[in-house]
Amino acid sequence: MNWLFGKIIDITDEQYCTVYHALTPSRKAHIDRMKIEDDRKRSLMATFLLNKLLLSEGIQAEIETCESGKPFINGHNLHVSISHSDQAVVCALSDTPVGIDVEKIKPVSKKLIEYVCTRAEADYVLSGKETVDEIAINRFFEVWTAKEALFKKSGGKEKSIRSIDTLSLKKQVFVIDDYYITLL
Repeated sequence: MNWLFGKIIDITDEQYCTVYHALTPSRKAHIDRMKIEDDRKRSLMATFLLNKLLLSEGIQAEIETCESGKPFINGHNLHVSISHSDQAVVCALSDTPVGIDVEKIKPVSKKLIEYVCTRAEADYVLSGKETVDEIAINRFFEVWTAKEALFKKSGGKEKSIRSIDTLSLKKQVFVIDDYYITLL
């Protein structure tokens, strides 16, 4: 399993054009439907990162898009997971199901923590405090990104993301700049 992180401001317009022109028709159609320029850039960055992952594995293959919008590697039994938040994009590639999520770290309310988290997760995040401090914010994003990554890894089979308990999951967590990343 490999993964990469990038920011949409880290590649030039020329690189975006190069990536776009090399896309398969299904990927182009997926991107062309996007109305917001930064959304198109995030999708192109994901393709750029995914191509780098494929090249690092010595694989030359086309990236296609299924009807749900999820990318897949044509002719290979590889699993892809992509996430973006603000300027950041992460992409994971594996020969087994994989889930990755990235979120920009920002203030959250106690009400949101209690709404999103299971009781055990909320206790872990808040550590018995009534206020949301920096530790609680980081723990919240640890929990939230794990929920999202598991949802992606399972192919959306989880009925309610709120009911997912992430405390016992084996996960890899990273903080890059102001972004929290979880890989499952």
